[in-house]
Amino acid sequence: MKIGQALKEERQKLGLTQEQMIKGIISKGHYSKIERGLESISIDTLFRIILKHHIDISDFFNKVKYDYYTSEDKKAEELKQKMLHAFNNNQREKVGIYLNEILDLKEHQLFKYRTIIAIASLENSLSDLSLAFKNKIVTRFSEHENWVENIGALQLFSDCMKIFSLEQVDYFLGRL
Repeated sequence: MKIGQALKEERQKLGLTQEQMIKGIISKGHYSKIERGLESISIDTLFRIILKHHIDISDFFNKVKYDYYTSEDKKAEELKQKMLHAFNNNQREKVGIYLNEILDLKEHQLFKYRTIIAIASLENSLSDLSLAFKNKIVTRFSEHENWVENIGALQLFSDCMKIFSLEQVDYFLGRL
């Protein structure tokens, strides 16, 4: 769903006219074109409208994000869903197939790491993960001062606590 469509849907849920939706923010003519996908909206204007009407930002962006993903992002999202289904249904063969597809992604390094750790955890083989792999993860946390503000890094940290040494966990938690 495009941003204009999502705004229209939210406006209709709230029972508002276009004028009521944007009063004091932008012109009705411009807003009408935004809803129809003929013009774009600035992020400032979008936030002003969303916040004015107490629209849940997370829900709003979840509605539109798929239309703005790259093809690689869409592939990663699809693989996340497939992998979850395979895990939940104990389909080990499919887990292996999806792992290979995930590893073939050009980006999404955190997703790759999390998947490898999840599979190793499922197979009780965390101790078999190489020191080089563990060091890559440690390096990933070390390269950013504010890694705790990155949801992907936090998810990875949560998944990785089992493979970090106590000293490494203490070091990272000490940086919070």
